Amino acid sequence: MLVRHTVPHPSLLPFIETYWCWESEAEPAGRLPRILPSAESEVLLHYRTPLRTMSLDGTVLKLPHAAVAGPQTRPCDLLPGLEGDQPGPIGIIGIRFRPGAFRLFCRLPADGLTDAILPLEEAWGTVSRELLHRLQETPDWQRRTRLLDDALLKLLESRQPARTPVDRALSMLRSMQPDGRPAVRAVCDALAVSERQLERWFLGRVGLPPKRYARLARFQLTLIRLLEPGGTPSGLLPLEYGYYDQSHFLRELRSLAGAPLASFREQPDFLSFFYKTPGASSRNLEWKQNGEGERCHEAVEVQRLDAARDGGHP
Repeated sequence: MLVRHTVPHPSLLPFIETYWCWESEAEPAGRLPRILPSAESEVLLHYRTPLRTMSLDGTVLKLPHAAVAGPQTRPCDLLPGLEGDQPGPIGIIGIRFRPGAFRLFCRLPADGLTDAILPLEEAWGTVSRELLHRLQETPDWQRRTRLLDDALLKLLESRQPARTPVDRALSMLRSMQPDGRPAVRAVCDALAVSERQLERWFLGRVGLPPKRYARLARFQLTLIRLLEPGGTPSGLLPLEYGYYDQSHFLRELRSLAGAPLASFREQPDFLSFFYKTPGASSRNLEWKQNGEGERCHEAVEVQRLDAARDGGHP
């Protein structure tokens, strides 16, 4: 499978982390990655066979061709193809928003998106259909990212978001890697607000209470570091992020990911599905010229073999 990551237009960087694409010309023979809990929202645009999600209790949900997935507090697996049909080639483009940023691009309440996957039309109306149609007619990845830039800049133009105390709180809680009451209380003290007020802000903007956001941020940062090649020995690293010991983190991993650490280490390209990582087999910096001057588009392409080593999907 081919995996791409590209940074958005500079004006969108405060709100959007990356554009990404998974693509296969034939039925995927390998294993698709497990989706782990995260505070980010993502827009998902399928231009080939849509995927399905399967929760750990076996509940299967068919994804719309254009969808928005809010913050997720539970893991799920991805299944290729439609229920009852033969799996087909994958073609999916994703827009990963920074925590709390999707609320700036729509009028949907943030807490209504938590643990939900909704048709994108509910958030963007006819814009979602028009965007998907234009992406389907545009096979070139660079031109597709320009279409995404144009659509999102237009949505942002009508909003003119200003930086708020919630943005500062998000940054503080992510940098305060240990979660729980002490970190939340420190943020409240810095912003001169009560914990109840901070929670109202987070539910309205992020869709999660601040303690849950801090817990997911800490878990995500720790797991990324543990799966990166080299670095701090795995037995010591969780301590850097405020876990009592390695066992504390491994219990958290079981709770939030539903699998042991070894199962993710057996998938050497797991991180590359979601992040621009050293695991990518090729990395290119592509400089493009637009009307506003020189711009850097970072495109990371990872060519995976549909290898038997990955096994079938569980």
